[in-house]
Amino acid sequence: MRWTKPCSTGALEQFATAVLVEVSEEEGRVRLHHRGHPPPYLIRGGRVTSLEPSAPGLPLGLGMPEGVGASGCDTFPFHQGDYLLLVTDGVTEARDRHGAFYEPRTRLPDRDFRTASEVVDTLVADVTDWTGVRRQDDMAILALTLVR
Repeated sequence: MRWTKPCSTGALEQFATAVLVEVSEEEGRVRLHHRGHPPPYLIRGGRVTSLEPSAPGLPLGLGMPEGVGASGCDTFPFHQGDYLLLVTDGVTEARDRHGAFYEPRTRLPDRDFRTASEVVDTLVADVTDWTGVRRQDDMAILALTLVR
């Protein structure tokens, strides 16, 4: 995702946040490289966990020399029946009428999802309900699961 915004000098500041995801079904794990992007969520057995980076990296394109601010790689278990939910800040920064941010960890637990599409559809409906249909930002959502 590429962001362009004016900075205090009037110049444009260009950067992109990213999270690189590598899934290994054989090893039962997911590896994540974070570059300033909201962390993915792991949905397992009705629990929702934020997969926070151990060493968060800076967004891409901030003019830093290569390797400066680069993230490490974190590995998490990922098995049949799990869902990996990736979202943009249009989800995590969605606000209700009182100004409270949307939080998938507290809004999605204890649900029995049958498909990745159901995870996405449920999240979209819940964010829409949370905001009262007046979202301020676009949302990108991706849910991954292992399929046999």
